[in-house]
Formats: sequence, structure tokens, C-alpha cells
Amino acid sequence: MDFEEMVAIGLGLPANRLGDFAVEWEDEFFTVPAFVKANLQTAEVVDAIFEQPLDSPFTLQGAQPFVLRRIRGRLKTKQRRVRVGNEDVTLFRFLLDNQENIEAIQNVLSLPLGQTLTWSVQAGLSLDIMVYDGSDLDPERYYTVESFESGGGIVSLVEHVKGKDVARVKRSLAQDVDGVRLRYKLLPEGFSPRRVTSYRLR
Repeated sequence: MDFEEMVAIGLGLPANRLGDFAVEWEDEFFTVPAFVKANLQTAEVVDAIFEQPLDSPFTLQGAQPFVLRRIRGRLKTKQRRVRVGNEDVTLFRFLLDNQENIEAIQNVLSLPLGQTLTWSVQAGLSLDIMVYDGSDLDPERYYTVESFESGGGIVSLVEHVKGKDVARVKRSLAQDVDGVRLRYKLLPEGFSPRRVTSYRLR
């Protein structure tokens, strides 16, 4: 499996549609595989490409923001994720970390969404693997909820919210700014709390 194919699979795209998308950074556009390869040593950047919604800027401290954009066509990316034991990673990260293990990759790519596979890692040790749609709200998964004024900047954020509590948190945020129409963005944290937002509110 070559690098471009891994990137396409990680984005949930047919390989021949990868060119419909590009990464915008400092007023320039880069192919997605080239941008990912150039930033392989910076996990936050690579993971953001496969986790951030389209057209949603990501800022790493001290760097210019970048954003994944659709530059032609109507195809949408599909946020596929893999749960390996208690760890939750993007599908691309799994493919990258296991690129020498062809059997593991083939098993995962042929696994229906939501179905669990028991993977024998070594003698006496096995892990359950499940591929799922990262855009679906999982009641037991953690999210960061960001709220914005319509056409304006960020108003507030709440980290480490379980999927089953997202609706309640949204209602609470709306009550805090009575009369102001808010829009929301959810950032997946995984199955354990972690910081994923680039914003720092005082």
C-alpha cells in the first residue's frame, strides 16, 4: 500500500478523488499527501487533517493555521476511526503504524463498520479492534464543544464532554448568552479525555 492510498483511505475517499481536496496554508494550496508527509513528525498536525471538519482552521501554537478544503466536486470526506483495545486513533494513523503488517491492514479494511475483530498481537495477548464512523456521536466518547457567534469568533468551549451529554452542554451554553444565536463545533477527543482544541480562553 503506497502513501497516497493510505491518505485516501484515511479520509474515506476513493483514491481517484484525492485530488479534489487540498490543504490551505499561508495562502498556498498543497496536495494532502504532500502536506501530511511533510508533517509526519508533528502528530497534532497529521491527526488534525483526519479529525477536523472540512473548512475548519487548525492552529498549532506558534504556527500559521491550516485548513483542509474541497477544491472541486461534491464529495465529502468520511471520518473513519479505529478503536484498538482502549486506544482510539484515526484510520490513517492505524494504517501508518501497521504498514508492515499487511494481514492486520487487510483485516481492518475488510471489517464492517461497528463490528469487532479480535486481533492476536502476540502469544497470549489479543486486542479487540473496531472501525467506526468518527462523524457519528458516540455516547461514551469524549468531545470538546466549541460555540461561536454566527459570523463571529468563539464564545466558549467545554472540554471532555461525553457524547451522551453534548445536547445538555449545548443547551447550557445557549442559556449563558441568552438571545445570541450560536453555532457549534464538536472535536472528538477519543475514549479518554485529551486536549484537542487550539483555542485558549481566559
